[in-house]
Amino acid sequence: MVVWKDTKACDLVGGVLNVFVFVTARRAEVDQQAAGDRAHGDSVNRDSGLVDALNDSSHAERSSTRQIVLPERSDAEYSAAMKPVVGLTGGIASGKTTVALMFNDLGIPVLDADDLAREVVEPGTPGLAAIVEEFGEDVLDEEGGLDRKKVADLVFGDEEARETLNAIMHPRIGAAGVEHMRSFEDFEAPYLIYEGALLVETGAYKAFQALVVVSAEESVQRLRLIARDGFTLPEANARIEAQLPLDRKIAVADYVVTNNGDLEATRREVLEIHERLVAKFGAKEST
Repeated sequence: MVVWKDTKACDLVGGVLNVFVFVTARRAEVDQQAAGDRAHGDSVNRDSGLVDALNDSSHAERSSTRQIVLPERSDAEYSAAMKPVVGLTGGIASGKTTVALMFNDLGIPVLDADDLAREVVEPGTPGLAAIVEEFGEDVLDEEGGLDRKKVADLVFGDEEARETLNAIMHPRIGAAGVEHMRSFEDFEAPYLIYEGALLVETGAYKAFQALVVVSAEESVQRLRLIARDGFTLPEANARIEAQLPLDRKIAVADYVVTNNGDLEATRREVLEIHERLVAKFGAKEST
């Protein structure tokens, strides 16, 4: 049971929860579109994840001393001492995780929406058991884990199935998110980063104290998708076209980071934003 002591915290977690079902259906739709352009059946990454799994390869390099490790418990109580949370999003293959790592290097804890949705349905968790009970063992892969492509196909175009999945996932993701926000109450960092692919599309960005959008030129996004995920050119274009236009995300951003490949330039931008966020939230920490 989640006990809310602060309406702003309720708005924050309630907003980010909407990402889950939205992405599940959207990824299935894009996969169907890409299938028409597929030259070879094995040329596409078939993982239509519960949330956007197309993170940079550097994702696994996040410092283990700061990385979020999700609990098994399904209840959480929000404390008013929770730190300000800054949303981090951007276009597909814009380098969101690269930028998140840069914030992490500056001592800022990063909470990853992808990690939250995946961890609460790992083998042996109540979340996975609930999904299997509702949708059957066919949603499992050969190793007993959740086959995200099968789940995406099941809920795509089926409002009732989507709502059922929603009911299973929402309280677990919410409890995990609040629990980890609470775990940093005594951490020295003046704010937290919440990295999510669709914070603007779902309207979740409105609940954060600030929003950082990672920007990259479309030609750079396209090349990254081809090199990183093995997409054909039509498939890469389909992925990009299925996204909300980047300028729509930039329009609601408080800060924008350009990440076209010059990592040192990107790092300087991140440092500048970090200093501004410290100035904004650090004063509140000391009062």
